[in-house]
Amino acid sequence: MRTLEDERHRQTQAFEQRRTDLARDVAEAQSRWDACRRTAEKDLDAAAVAYRKAGGTD
Repeated sequence: MRTLEDERHRQTQAFEQRRTDLARDVAEAQSRWDACRRTAEKDLDAAAVAYRKAGGTD
């Protein structure tokens, strides 16, 4: 049978692991978001150049 201290220790470890996992997930999501944003900016810039070359005006 677990003592109260053992249970508290187990829950603390589980909490710390979950917090670590969430921090990693947030960092990965931020990295993916940044990559998508950079790609979108490049695509938008390329579309603007193509539009101007085709005689479009701003």
